[in-house]
Amino acid sequence: DKHLRLAAIRLFRNCISVKDNFFPRVIVKNDLLRPIFKVLRANGSRRTMTQSTISAFLQQIAAVPIKPLVTHIVQKYSADLALLPSKDLIEQLKDQHEKLSFESSGRNGAGGGGAGAGLDRNQAAWQDQKRHREAM
Repeated sequence: DKHLRLAAIRLFRNCISVKDNFFPRVIVKNDLLRPIFKVLRANGSRRTMTQSTISAFLQQIAAVPIKPLVTHIVQKYSADLALLPSKDLIEQLKDQHEKLSFESSGRNGAGGGGAGAGLDRNQAAWQDQKRHREAM
């Protein structure tokens, strides 16, 4: 049973590595990450192969960054992320979520100066917000 769970998580990891938006949309639409986070909750804070596999899966999502998945994870499973040993990974996911949110709001017409100016302002705002959080 444990090996099947690990294989399923690795399958998800391979699916999101494909340069296509189809898999992330299906994963978010059908909330297919729920069983993965259920396994993470059942595992608790114990450092096991399961936790390591889930961490690797989330690191790949944060590294690429895949907007629908990052947004879905941060909005729906941020409490479960605290079970991960890597606080850097949690911060990376939250930073990616904020950055992607600012970028998408810049593309939706952030005011005069063209879309590039709105994106520059949003990028600067994201960096200011990050510096403020780090200073706290």
